[in-house]
Amino acid sequence: MPHFLRTLRHSLLLLGYFTAACPYADDRIIIEAKLNGQPLKLAFDTGAGELLVFHRIAEQRNLQILPPPSDIQPKPGEVVVSHTEPLKFELLGHIFPDIRAGVIDAPSGLRLDIDGVLGWQNVRSNIWSFSLSTSQTDILASVPTEALKWLKLREINDPQRLILELPQTQSTTPLYFGVDTGSASGVRLSSEAWDRWRGANPKQSITLDAYFMPGAGLVIAENIWADEIDIGALTLRGVPVARMNAMEALRFPPGTVAVLGIAAMRRVDMVIDGKNGIAYAHPLITPPQPYNHNRLGAVFVPSDLENGTELVAHVAENSPAAKAGVRDGDVLLKIDQLDVTPWRTQPGILPLAHFWEQTPGTRLHLTIKRGTETLTVDAVLQNILGPTPK
Repeated sequence: MPHFLRTLRHSLLLLGYFTAACPYADDRIIIEAKLNGQPLKLAFDTGAGELLVFHRIAEQRNLQILPPPSDIQPKPGEVVVSHTEPLKFELLGHIFPDIRAGVIDAPSGLRLDIDGVLGWQNVRSNIWSFSLSTSQTDILASVPTEALKWLKLREINDPQRLILELPQTQSTTPLYFGVDTGSASGVRLSSEAWDRWRGANPKQSITLDAYFMPGAGLVIAENIWADEIDIGALTLRGVPVARMNAMEALRFPPGTVAVLGIAAMRRVDMVIDGKNGIAYAHPLITPPQPYNHNRLGAVFVPSDLENGTELVAHVAENSPAAKAGVRDGDVLLKIDQLDVTPWRTQPGILPLAHFWEQTPGTRLHLTIKRGTETLTVDAVLQNILGPTPK
């Protein structure tokens, strides 16, 4: 019998659909697969559970959909999903017979270029190689000899997500970190670890990120830069850092100090031996590439994701947006001559991220509404996140 309750986290905006600051808005692990012999384009998300396809895809493929019982009551963070009949799933030359795919609806207004999400549950028993600095993801026949010399980590037996245990240091309590390839973020720290990091780095410049997560809703988060950060015995160099949201804290076990998204995984090569529950990590010491990020320092998002019509400002202190005069609560009307108010109905307006991620020095003419007043401001984009100049 299929499981109707799933603790789903996969970022359906992976994607940063509304974000002005999703660092790699199009930075996903895209995998070409087949479902019953038909092509399927999936975003690989080790932070999600099962294989998920969007409802429109299930209908187009004439898949039989088994609805969940009507009396199921989901707990916080859980989403009730329907399932398909058993299907033949082909991935990277491997065949996975009799897989039931979860069927989900994307939030209204989304225009996604994928057919669904490949979660961790159905493929976790393989040997996976992640070398995202070179955009390589693959299933291996065996662990490479070189990888056996890397930092060794134990994989936690959790079919819903990829969790690794850090080697014991001074702490007697087990410490963990998650790997979430469905997130474009860098390192998201637990609240306790974030507070320590921010306290130790009070002068770091801040930009903002906005993303959607089922159960957590639309999340707006501060982002800062770490030239170097220790996650237990794992040291990462040149990564953006943010705080975990409340739903992530619930989804991962006590002792989880961080979750690594795509931007962080670009700074470490990993081999996950799912057959034996072991992982090998090799942090990169090469200089990080210039980091494409929100150079405005503000996001404009709807106050109501499903029904809101206005794009409302959230502004980081001392950011280019703040210096230009943009305030929290301002409503965005135009970017230069582009009217953004019909963002729900006109393709091409969203995502806004490509405006804020333009090169430093770009001047943007923003028309905003503040109460009954219409204002115009000029904001000059600047690098907020990135390596500290030597």
